[in-house]
Amino acid sequence: MSSPRTLEHFPTKWTPVRRKKMRHSKTLDLRPDFIGSQSALAGLFAVAAALAGCASTQLASTASILPTSTSAAAAAEPGGYVMAADELDYDCKQLTGRMQVRILDIRDFNERAQSSGASRLLQSAITGIIGGTSAGKDPAGTTAKDRAMLQAYNNQLKAKGCKSYNLDDELRPKDVKVTPVPTIDAPKKPAP
Repeated sequence: MSSPRTLEHFPTKWTPVRRKKMRHSKTLDLRPDFIGSQSALAGLFAVAAALAGCASTQLASTASILPTSTSAAAAAEPGGYVMAADELDYDCKQLTGRMQVRILDIRDFNERAQSSGASRLLQSAITGIIGGTSAGKDPAGTTAKDRAMLQAYNNQLKAKGCKSYNLDDELRPKDVKVTPVPTIDAPKKPAP
């Protein structure tokens, strides 16, 4: 007789199954050549793009204060700047504000570290291939155009009877916190 507390033993339902461990290949397959050449080419383009970007980082973009219309006479006159019709309508405050921004932008151009000729050449090549901005390719030329524009704006200030700038003094290197201020008094109009 069996005691009432004894348990019957049933065989396990699941039997363990052994599997072979997979063998890992100790020799690594070499990648195909075209993958390596693509990544090397991508690396070359990344370096070229970085150097091309360096060529344009020296100059701040002031396109937001450029006039929206251009004149054919401005392009024909070397070293000069011909004001567009909408620029001629600017009052003294608008001319002074635009001049302040431009003076601050080019004030210490000669003392600034310039981008190398190699980086500008690379930027020109990359821009021709994949497109992009041409800002920074010719920093000296851009500064000369800005200087001509400042001179034209200064002459317009004088013509409108406003205070004008001493451009030679304002374009000397100064602290960034020193805001350009028109110091030359307006020409006096003859009394009738």
